[in-house]
Amino acid sequence: MSENDAQMTDQPPQLFTAIDSLLAAVDEGTVLPAPAERVRLREAAGLTQAAVAQALGLRVPSIIAWEAGRAEPRGERLEAYRRLIEGLAHRYPAPATPAAPAPPPGRDDAGRRLLDPLQPHHRGRPRTTHHPRFPKPPPPRPLPRHRPWCRSRR
Repeated sequence: MSENDAQMTDQPPQLFTAIDSLLAAVDEGTVLPAPAERVRLREAAGLTQAAVAQALGLRVPSIIAWEAGRAEPRGERLEAYRRLIEGLAHRYPAPATPAAPAPPPGRDDAGRRLLDPLQPHHRGRPRTTHHPRFPKPPPPRPLPRHRPWCRSRR
């Protein structure tokens, strides 16, 4: 048995132990919500980062790091912060996921224009790009075949 084979047989129990500890953390409630949700809850309550930091006996950069997901609280501060977040979540539940926005008037769900049955559609008549009161502009003049002004002067 090679050294790599020995490492491979040792690895699964370590992986399973790590997974079991994650599941235990979820069961115990020690997993905090996503950083964006932490910010939403604090802002919904009208609390500043400084107020939360003061209540937890920390400095503002620690709260900033927690809310950015760069660091996580530990020990007693984890318990206190989790209690704050759970209390705010109870008072300020997450908004329901909004339904898809309705299409603008005159459009279907795919954004295609709908025809109004009360308006004429001008299907058989060609559209004009000019106003009927004004004459059509003359067609452009054809270019001459021979252009003496383009000759080289050599």
